[in-house]
Amino acid sequence: MTRRPFRTAAIAVGVLAIALFGAVLVTRGQGFVGLLFIVAFLAAFAALALAASDNLRARHDAPTAKPRTRLGWWAVWLAVAGTLLATAFPAIMTAVRPAFDGPVPSMALPVLAGFAASIAGGVVALIAWFRRAETSLLVLLTMLPALFALSFLIGEFTFPH
Repeated sequence: MTRRPFRTAAIAVGVLAIALFGAVLVTRGQGFVGLLFIVAFLAAFAALALAASDNLRARHDAPTAKPRTRLGWWAVWLAVAGTLLATAFPAIMTAVRPAFDGPVPSMALPVLAGFAASIAGGVVALIAWFRRAETSLLVLLTMLPALFALSFLIGEFTFPH
């Protein structure tokens, strides 16, 4: 059996992330819970990065900059579209709001559509990386907006304002 230190580290950090997310649910104190939630999010991303590194080393592939597969490109463009929908539309609407005299369109739908596109991009990136032998670091980075959107949505439903 070959030694795979990245796999062991990915499992350990993943278990830590799950434990931190569990601790978020039972901990009191708004400020500390927020910090714990952020640390859990970062641990989840670190576990994904370690698992991807282990997968890359096991295949004996070198990382690339540009995606090599169609799914890799889909992941990148979904993440870009999601990020633009979730950030650019609300920024534009906030900037032009004083010019409107009538009702202003809701920003919730474009933001939710952006989050859905980001999460879809992350899922497609996972499939491309682990099932289609994608090696692009850009595809790996598309998991970051997906994890952010997931953590934001989970945080909003778990700890509403």
